[in-house]
Amino acid sequence: LNHEIKTPLSVIRVTTGMQEITPARKLRIQQSVLDIDAILNRCLKADQIDNSSLVPISQLCDINQTLVTVKATFPQEEHIKIDSPLLPKINTDEQLLHVVLNNLLDNALKYSESNTTVLVVASPFEDSGRSGVLISVANKPGLAGTPDPQQVFQKYYRNPAAHCKSGSGLGLYLVHNIIKLLGGWVSCHSSDDVVEFKVWLPV
Repeated sequence: LNHEIKTPLSVIRVTTGMQEITPARKLRIQQSVLDIDAILNRCLKADQIDNSSLVPISQLCDINQTLVTVKATFPQEEHIKIDSPLLPKINTDEQLLHVVLNNLLDNALKYSESNTTVLVVASPFEDSGRSGVLISVANKPGLAGTPDPQQVFQKYYRNPAAHCKSGSGLGLYLVHNIIKLLGGWVSCHSSDDVVEFKVWLPV
């Protein structure tokens, strides 16, 4: 935590020490603040999972609207494309689903090849006789390469090549454990051309 927060803090310190704060530099400061906030929130959620104190509160959730809402939280939203039909509402914890989607999109944007599109596809999907919704988040891998599917959901795991970016190694750990709490599953598939995460949730 100490190491990862120092990186965005140093960006803020250097940028605010400059004589002129241009729009681009202001954006850099804002992104660094968001990075710190995200790291602290992930640490809090991971602590709740480890202490079994994270309890889902289920309600009817509009997946289409949730995807649009999460997309709008990213400054790079023009690089996110959502492809989904009108989906059935599902009974789940919308706040925790927001955390899951935010982490998946944040990772995809952070580690994708520059100026490429992150594709989000959602569709009805039956799993073992249960109706549900499958959400796929796919991106073209950038300089950080591809994660190890065998380790990607482990706590604190980060691809060695990804350390050039701020992160906690908790995002995908949270995704995996939250999706389990919500009664679904998550998987990772990667190749030289694409990194894809699939999340399934029951209706």
